[in-house]
Order: sequence, then C-alpha cells, then structure tokens
Amino acid sequence: MPNIHLIDGEKGGIGKSMFARTLAEFCQSEGMSFALIDTDRTNPDVGRVYAPKTMEQEQTFFSEREDNDAKADIIFETAMEQMVLVNLPAQIFPVVTDWLERNELLTLSQECGVQIYKWFICTGEEDSIDLFLESLKHFENRLPHVLVRNFGASGAKWETGDFERLERIVHKYRVPVIDLPKLPPLERDYLKKNQCTFAMASSKLKMMSKQRIAIYLKKAYKAISSTELIQKERVNVERSRNVEVQSA
Repeated sequence: MPNIHLIDGEKGGIGKSMFARTLAEFCQSEGMSFALIDTDRTNPDVGRVYAPKTMEQEQTFFSEREDNDAKADIIFETAMEQMVLVNLPAQIFPVVTDWLERNELLTLSQECGVQIYKWFICTGEEDSIDLFLESLKHFENRLPHVLVRNFGASGAKWETGDFERLERIVHKYRVPVIDLPKLPPLERDYLKKNQCTFAMASSKLKMMSKQRIAIYLKKAYKAISSTELIQKERVNVERSRNVEVQSA
C-alpha cells in the first residue's frame, strides 16, 4: 500500500507550503503517482496547484467536531490507492493528533500496510524546536518523523543557534534530518503570487531566475532523496504491480 506524508510545522510562515511544493515536484521527478491534499481552509495555495481536480471540488480539513471526521477521512481512504501528501495548516497539532488517536489510525495503518510519516518543518527558533519535540515525544516511535531544517524561512536560526538539546533527542529517536535550502525572494514570491509550479515559473522568468530555481531544486531533491522514503515507496509499488501481473 502507498504511504501518507504529513507536512507539519505548527507555526505559520515557516515554509510548510514551500516544502509541500518541493516534495510534490520531487515525487513527479521520480515518476511517483500521488494525491496532494491541502487541509488549510483559509489559504489552500498548494492545493490550487497540485491537488487532483476531483479534490478541488471537496475541501478537506481537520475539525474538533467528530461529525466532521469525514472531511479528514478522505486522506486515509485515498492512501489505500496511492501515495498522499498532506499540507497541514498552522496550530493543528491537537486536532490532527486527536483524529489519529481517536480513530486508532496508527494501528489501522499497520494492519492495512500504510505507513504514515511526518515531515516537520523547523526554523531553528526555540518555539519551533519545542513544537517539533512535542510532536516527537507524543508519538514516540509510533509515527516516524523527518526533521526539515528550513534555511530559507524568515527568522531561521540554523546558522547561529545552539542545538545541543535538539541533536541529543534527534539522535535518541533516530530521526532523519534534512536541510531545505533558501529560494531567493524573487522566485519564491513569483511562485506564490502566480500559483504555479516550478516548471511554469522557470518558463516565464529570466535566465538567472531559472538558474536559481534549478540550484534550489537540485539541493532540495538531494536532501529529500537522502531519506530514501520516496524511493522505497516506488520500489514497493513496482513490486506490488509485478505481483498483480503474475497473479493475473
């Protein structure tokens, strides 16, 4: 079965949407079929660009009300057929956690062969690190995390901060750590303003902007690839297809 990739970070303006875009483009470059589900009710900017047309019609979101569970259940139901990337809004940890725990989805996912991952975007600021550690400690080893150190976010502290405590806990839980490089403001703002893919932006911008986008994607793809999560999923999908062909 395909997997679910939650893109989290809890704070607003730390680069969740940019990473979601980048992860979607990486999956495309790997030839992986995926459904991107944007659960940001106020500004589903990534969903406007990458979400399947069928999902643009029906908004997916998390709610504290149990009678709204169906609005989020589509995430797991979709994962029964293809990989799902979920762009989460800010300040959603309690609600998403309640949805996972109340429905015992981490147990159900194991039974169904679906792995859930959380890519946690972090700026290196103290409150950003605390939010990551809160998520990591709550789920222990039940929900694998990937720490994404965003060097391009406003207020990023990765080059100046002291991260001994973070490094110690990351080592304890064996959390993969990757670096998201900085995309210059001109190209970043163009993507947001025009609601377009990296390829679409490159086709409209001048040569130096194309070069900066290419450099960004090269570094970002290398970082994502180092986790081997998407590559493993591609291998599993290919094996599943081979089994289906042999059975037929």
